[in-house]
Amino acid sequence: MVSVLRVILPVLLAVLLSRAWVAVQNEMVNIPIAAPTVQFLRDTYGAERNLTSKETRALYLTLIQEVGIPYQKQLEGAKTTARGLVVACNLLRHRIRLYARYRDIETNPYLLALRDIGVHGLQPMNFQALLDIPVCAFPSLEGYGYTCPSVAALEVRKGQKEEEILASMWKSNEKYNKIL
Repeated sequence: MVSVLRVILPVLLAVLLSRAWVAVQNEMVNIPIAAPTVQFLRDTYGAERNLTSKETRALYLTLIQEVGIPYQKQLEGAKTTARGLVVACNLLRHRIRLYARYRDIETNPYLLALRDIGVHGLQPMNFQALLDIPVCAFPSLEGYGYTCPSVAALEVRKGQKEEEILASMWKSNEKYNKIL
């Protein structure tokens, strides 16, 4: 019983702190145009789980071009602050990734969650990244405005400012493109 509590309590604490951080972050940011939801992407681009991993990657790259970049331009036209742009675009990129992964029939979603935990929660080895672990483990938290990785974790891990994060937001990881 004690060993179970040693595992569960830190995770619960991380979730609570993460929720508090997102609440504070969202209060400070005014986003005039809501980011398209995963449901919107399903309604628009299809809901069938019928794509290979290679086709899933192609869909992800297409959605970045067709949905992500135009959304950023809409926000810029609406005079959104730099912080608002970064938070909103990071949320949309997370939703695009979740949607594309949903369509994949070859890769186990739990393996992808473990990969995200490692890359975004454990590998950076900082407190803010540890707060991302619950969101990486349970992607359904996206509906509450959580992202994996969070903007705060990106700032800490990469040491980037908002403008630098935004400049790299719609760039794809070429390593993954070459694998598939």
